[in-house]
Parts: sequence; C-alpha cells; structure tokens
Amino acid sequence: MSPMRRFLLTLLLAILTASPCPAQESARIDLEHARAELENKHVRVVRLAVPAHEIVLLKELRVESVVVSVRQASLKVIPEKGTPERWEAAPGSAMWMRGGVGHSLENDSDAAVEILVVELRDSYAFGRVSVPHSVLDPVALDPRHFRVALENEHLRVLLLHAGPHEVTQDAQFSAGVLISLYDAHTNKAWADGTHGEDRRIAGAVSWEKDGLYSIQNLDEKPLDSVLLELKHPFCYETPDPMAGISPGMEPYMENAIKAVREKWYKAMPREARHAEKGRVIIQWKIQRDGTVREEDIVMTSVFASDSLVEAALSAIRKVAPFPPLPPTFHEQFAEVRFIFLYNLPLHQPGCN
Repeated sequence: MSPMRRFLLTLLLAILTASPCPAQESARIDLEHARAELENKHVRVVRLAVPAHEIVLLKELRVESVVVSVRQASLKVIPEKGTPERWEAAPGSAMWMRGGVGHSLENDSDAAVEILVVELRDSYAFGRVSVPHSVLDPVALDPRHFRVALENEHLRVLLLHAGPHEVTQDAQFSAGVLISLYDAHTNKAWADGTHGEDRRIAGAVSWEKDGLYSIQNLDEKPLDSVLLELKHPFCYETPDPMAGISPGMEPYMENAIKAVREKWYKAMPREARHAEKGRVIIQWKIQRDGTVREEDIVMTSVFASDSLVEAALSAIRKVAPFPPLPPTFHEQFAEVRFIFLYNLPLHQPGCN
C-alpha cells in the first residue's frame, strides 16, 4: 500500500472512530420551587440568569406570566406549543408568556442575560373587579416620561424615563411591581402633601400600592424604571366614615355625610347610571365658620372619568358652606376625607 493510501485510510478511520461532540445541556428551572424575589397574593417574581451560549428550560407555567429583561438581552424563546421567536430586548423590555405552556430560553450571545419572571396569580380567577379608567392616567398626562411597553387584559407595563432632577406630572398609578433598571434616588410626592425619599439599587424589585403622586429624580443621572400595573383585582380600602371621630363631632359629621350624599345622588351622572365604574377620594378642610376654601379641596385618588370626578366635587361644593364647627371642637379646621364609589362593591373579591 502506497504511503498516500495509508494516510487516507488512517484519516478515514480517525473520522469514523472519533467520539461525537457532547450535546449542549439545558438547565431545567422549576419556577414553583425557585427562590422568589417578591411574593404576595397577587404576584410572584423570580430572578433568573441565562449564561452565555446556554439554554434554560422553564417548566410548564402554572399561570399567565410576563418576562422582563433587566439588562440588554438577545434570546430565542421557544414555546412547547407555538412558534419560536427572537427576543432582542433592551433593559425594561417585556414579553408575555401564556400559562400552561413550557418555554425554552436560548442565549446564543457572548454575555449572560438577567431576566425577571413575574407570575400573575390572579390571571385565571373569575369575578375579580378590574381597575377603572383614570382621567389622570400617567401615559395620557405625561407621555414625555411614561410609555407603554406591553399591555393586555391582565396588566400594563410602563417604562419611566426621567432626566437628572426632572419631575413627572401628578398621575394616578395602579398597584403593581416596580423594577429599578439602574441605581436610583427619587422623591415621591403624594397628592395629600406627604413626601417619601427613596434610594434603590439596580435590579431592585418591590410591590407598590396604588396612588396619586409625582416622581422626582434626585440624581445627576437619568432615572429608568419599570412598573407592572395589575388590571385586576382592584383592591381598595372602604373604612367606616365615622372611624376616629370624637363623640362630640359625631352628630356634626353624620349631618355632613348625609348632606353631601343627597347632593351626590341627585346629580348622579348618566355614565354612572349606565354602570360605569369609578372611585374618587377627596380630602378637604372645613374651617371653624363652616367655609371650605377651594385650595383646601384635594383629590387623593382618582380611578374615574371626568364626569364621575366632577359629580363628586360638585356634591361637596354645593353643600358648602357647612354649619360652623361645634364649640367642643377646638381645632381651627376639621380635615375630612370622603370616598365616592361608583358601581363598585364595598368588599372586593380576591383582596382578602
């Protein structure tokens, strides 16, 4: 056998007997038993890392979920049932994942990817009250600072971007999950005049109650955050209007409540009579002589349309001035808070 033929034969044998390259292994993640970054009766948030050039298999999702990219990401999302798709995600990008389906997340880039999986525990529940529309919606009021990244019947994902020392408009926010994309130093100014300064590290996750407030960026660098607002259930407090009232003020407040309620019922807008839902909370001060100054009337929560808001405000204005405060009440004014519910139950299903 010639030397050339021996070489070819040896090469052929080497090819036939070489061990095959090991297949790429996938890490299987069971979200149910993974450590939760945040957990309550409405959501469960799990942080996942997908290493470079690896695949993570998410066990069948029990409920509807949304995945949020904390960092720049390039993933191939492969559902067990459905068509694979490429997800080129900037920080704050969100992708919806249906419940009852498993998914593979393939990171074919050279950098690790960090994501948050937010499970919506209420997504399959029936009889839940949904969050009413608000005339003070942040996207409508302040599109410079807020935009929608994802929205469906279960939630809305808002992206907040504010330059150094910028302040957003006062707006009504629903309850949900707040994610800080970078280190942040902010001040939240509530409609009732209270303030709250906050420092957060990049990637921090927290549960935020609904509220009417503005956000000021106290830092020298831009502020970038994600807010996942839940559309249901709509949970709210319905305290006893007489709670905390001193005995000497009870008859006075009972008469004030009755007078405002009568004016409110008589001028109930057509939208409310046609089952439009809403909640308006108004706080105001009754001076010693019973007068109410316009600057002392403050809306602290507005989940309602213009007409429902105006009906609540009008009821208070039509009753004022109230009778003078009782002599046994020694303060210069009485601060009052009324909650106006339009076609909403006093006790909300799914909130206890």
